[in-house]
Amino acid sequence: MKNALAEAEENVTRFRNLASEEHARVLSLEKEKESLLATRTHLDDLQAEVQRLQGLESEVDYYRRLNVNPRDLETFMANKAAIRHYLKLVPVLLE
Repeated sequence: MKNALAEAEENVTRFRNLASEEHARVLSLEKEKESLLATRTHLDDLQAEVQRLQGLESEVDYYRRLNVNPRDLETFMANKAAIRHYLKLVPVLLE
């Protein structure tokens, strides 16, 4: 009886240790899962940003291909007030 009791107690101790190890493993796997989910969310955000920047890159390429003389911009900036004044008169002219 004493041997059986000692063996049973030993088994209980072994099972408690095993349960403790398994519980620690479950906790570490849950932390890893949360980390992976956060990484996935970050990756999705980065992919969306890459797509936005690629669209912006094509727009920038479009503007780079335009044949614009920098002096035209200087002329526009110098006469911007007059240009706006006359553009405001366009609706009056259409009436």
